[in-house]
Amino acid sequence: MGSVNPSLFGDIMSEINLTWLASGNVLLLAFACLCYSLGGREGGPGKGIRRFVASAIIAIAINGTAYFLGKWVWQLLFLFPICILTFIQGYGGHSMPKIIQRILIVATSLLSGFLCMYSINGGVWLFAIHAVVALTTVIFALKNPIVAAAEEVLVCLLLFAIPLFYPFVI
Repeated sequence: MGSVNPSLFGDIMSEINLTWLASGNVLLLAFACLCYSLGGREGGPGKGIRRFVASAIIAIAINGTAYFLGKWVWQLLFLFPICILTFIQGYGGHSMPKIIQRILIVATSLLSGFLCMYSINGGVWLFAIHAVVALTTVIFALKNPIVAAAEEVLVCLLLFAIPLFYPFVI
């Protein structure tokens, strides 16, 4: 693991600082989920906030955490376009069956996890959890148990909650 400048960040590996860093990522994800859902609402701020702002928030959170923990590598910059690829896809039903579209969305989300796992050199078990959690979103193509606005927040959360924690892999 790379070193972190202790004069700039203090003891970043202390349990208190790691707790703040992980919790900060969860808060950032909550904001990204808000942007994702608002971007899909009629009369909302538009698809750009979904595709680009939510993607940027997630990519910055993962890259920033990796940097603070001394694990940042340039390949993590590809997270931004991968998130865009995940969020730019529609939910299906128009040009292809919904279930196929949802599987493609999950696949691009898993690509972000694979990139993190490969770049950070670890996290196979975390990737397995990511795959299981992300695949649960395909169920929404078959039966949507909640209103669409809340479902989109949940889908964003399920697709990207686990990737935020790859930089913490020991």
